[in-house]
Amino acid sequence: MLPKLCPHAQGRSVWQIAEPQRQNCSNDTYRSSKRLRVVAQRPQVTSPRGSSSTSGCPFSAGGFFTTPKDHLPFKPGPYRISMGLTPLQADDWIEVDEHYVQELNERNRLLQSNPGQVVGCIPEAEAANREALEMLPDYLLCRFPDRFSRHGNLMHNLALDQTLNLAEPGRNSLEMASLMVQPSTFQ
Repeated sequence: MLPKLCPHAQGRSVWQIAEPQRQNCSNDTYRSSKRLRVVAQRPQVTSPRGSSSTSGCPFSAGGFFTTPKDHLPFKPGPYRISMGLTPLQADDWIEVDEHYVQELNERNRLLQSNPGQVVGCIPEAEAANREALEMLPDYLLCRFPDRFSRHGNLMHNLALDQTLNLAEPGRNSLEMASLMVQPSTFQ
């Protein structure tokens, strides 16, 4: 929940530091002029849940890049350095930013030159990796239909013009999943 803002703080950009003036603030929002107060306004994010889609997909097809979420929702005010973590919504499982193509090209280059050093997984985690690989293509097709297509076991990444065989024998599930999303997802 956002703090109640002083009238003079309305319309400011995210995380600006403001020094409230007593004549412009009510008593409940007044802070001493010797202290600075963080005016926290969250960025405007459109929710994909309300979008219409002919395929019945709950995700938006409004663009390839997603707006980063507020991963550190600290409470404002003095001496309140506690984290108010909230569960991740299924809609926001994968974030794609402007570095997507560059980071995946670098990962592909590293996988070709040093495959054993780029992807490592203990055998006990293979079932979880396989489950992630089964969920990921459907999610990407639904969330980013303008960037991915699928024909049977072939997943085509339109941003990279790359086709992956999801049923390729001997290929690590974690490696296959990592070829579709940015490195920060599977670290």
